[in-house]
Amino acid sequence: MRTATLLALGVLATVLALGRAQQKELAIPPYIKVCKRNDPNLIPCIKDSIENLRPKLKTGIPELEVPGLEPLHLREINVTPVQNSRLPRFKALGHNVDARGVSDFKIHKIEADLDTNTFRASIEIPVIKFNGEYEVNVNVLALPIKARGPMTGNTTDVYGEATLQGHIEMRNGQRYIKFDKMDVDVALSNYHIYLGNLFGNDPVLSESVNQAINANNKEFIKVIKPIIDATASNMLLEVANRITEHFTYDQLFPAN
Repeated sequence: MRTATLLALGVLATVLALGRAQQKELAIPPYIKVCKRNDPNLIPCIKDSIENLRPKLKTGIPELEVPGLEPLHLREINVTPVQNSRLPRFKALGHNVDARGVSDFKIHKIEADLDTNTFRASIEIPVIKFNGEYEVNVNVLALPIKARGPMTGNTTDVYGEATLQGHIEMRNGQRYIKFDKMDVDVALSNYHIYLGNLFGNDPVLSESVNQAINANNKEFIKVIKPIIDATASNMLLEVANRITEHFTYDQLFPAN
């Protein structure tokens, strides 16, 4: 659910890296559309390249250590409400969460400023479905709940904006780009989640508590938004640097 953000800048870095993947005489794969730095239609070219890459992004690109998006696997999610939240205090953990639908992203905007090594992107993901395991400790409807079990859910109309900032550094007489900071801002419009095994053999009470959880989805979105933003920022920054460390600046951004 939280990388809904989705990976627009990780995708952008992948396009730029693959487009000049000539190190060690590596041939440019047929699914890559190469974009020139001075191309007046650079942004449309990058968008086309991403569309060409979509099938590979679903399964992953091992040669650049890019994981697949389907499913997007999250080993752990730690959720704790902020102090000014109207939700009761609780502790919730998600384990081995698989999110599906991330690769169905729609690109709204891409900006690339190669003079300042700044990249911006905005995307939308219509639906993300997820499943995994949960642990929760909370009071709901005046009832203390401490449970664990399976969870399923979905979130719709996920919108994300991201800014990636880097600098040029010298290594072995060659210029390389290293990214220092990634800022991600994710907006979730709605979600639905179902927690199984909340009260063991009492399905009526379990259903009532699940309804109460989903009835407070706007408050819950406020709680999880900082977690989503921070997690997506750290993950995409790592992916971007993992890709670009294999190539010089001139390989990644050829003048012509």
